[in-house]
Amino acid sequence: MKILHINTTDSSGSGIFAKRINRALKKINIDSKLLVLDKNIDDNNEVISYFENAKSKYDKIKALFTRNFLPSYYQWKTRSITNDLEMFTFPKSLIDITKHQSYYDCDIVHLHQVYDFIDYKSFFKINKKPIVWTFHDMNPFSGGWHIIDKEKIYSKKINKIAKKNLEIKKNAYSNIQKMTIISPSQFLLKEINNSKLFEFFKKEQVFNGIDLDIFKPYNKELACEIMNLPKNKKFILFLADDHNRINKGKDIFLKIYKKTKEKYNFLIVGKNSFCENYILDGVYQIGFMKDEKLLPILYSCVDISIVPSRYESFSLVTIESIACGVPVVAFDTSGPKEILEHKISGYLAKIDNIEDFINGIEYLSKTEYTEKFKIETLKRSKLFDINLIAKQYENIYNELI
Repeated sequence: MKILHINTTDSSGSGIFAKRINRALKKINIDSKLLVLDKNIDDNNEVISYFENAKSKYDKIKALFTRNFLPSYYQWKTRSITNDLEMFTFPKSLIDITKHQSYYDCDIVHLHQVYDFIDYKSFFKINKKPIVWTFHDMNPFSGGWHIIDKEKIYSKKINKIAKKNLEIKKNAYSNIQKMTIISPSQFLLKEINNSKLFEFFKKEQVFNGIDLDIFKPYNKELACEIMNLPKNKKFILFLADDHNRINKGKDIFLKIYKKTKEKYNFLIVGKNSFCENYILDGVYQIGFMKDEKLLPILYSCVDISIVPSRYESFSLVTIESIACGVPVVAFDTSGPKEILEHKISGYLAKIDNIEDFINGIEYLSKTEYTEKFKIETLKRSKLFDINLIAKQYENIYNELI
């Protein structure tokens, strides 16, 4: 049984999970490969780049054009209408992955996030192989949005574009012969079930996972020494894959910081964490960490993690934190709500309630509870062992074949 995972990039949350499940499947002797459009992390050939054979100057120029022309055009098109779109992508691409050798070789196509990579109209028409599709957000059943804000009112022009995109997806999905859809959370599964696009496909809920041999607690003093951080400070971690994304909660963090800056120090980690907004007393900016093996050392430097996102389909940060013995404060909504046990392995604050979020930080900061939280977080993290998740996926693959 040969599995091909497909994801747009290897450095996003979906890309990180795709790499983890790819490794875990290999451990149980499943022939698994990961094909990405954008390879950003050097990982000893663990990931196949779609354009890796572009060696000559001509091939590189052709690859750049094929990769960027349509996304750049559509980005310009939507921005000429409005700048009020956090992440909005189109189901069109100049790339045909069915011509790639890794596609020819596989028995099952396992899709993850595929924006800018898969051309929906041609791919789903040509492909006859069984599909497993792990949804990491709402994009597969939206007109372009990755997060659907039902309370927001958009312009008629954007809604018209979204309607056309949705029609393309609907027609494309009608060509699928065999597919199982995976949601990492009940929250996202409910949203999927509300969409008529997938009413005839099998759907299952399977957690995203982590390698508990990598993600585990380390001695705090030693971890701080390795990360070149002060050993005697109480740190709160705010890690996001991209701090420029509105949904990740930069505005909420700044409000929290303003009210707690006298008591706590903060670590800001992730893409675009080096920005003017974060040049503040008691705030340490670390940037994007490419080496996954350094992440548990980073988590071991902190006392609490915060996830101020308004929406998370799951939340890798949350499971990474608890696997390292670090409790998490998040809003009582979407993915984190299904991971954390309130006041046991973390604190679930009322949505958009800054005061309650700070209450959570205060609650988890109580010294007398520190050891209790560590025990409970480690216990809870066992639910997300990537080896258990791999076995669940193996069963799903076997059913499809």
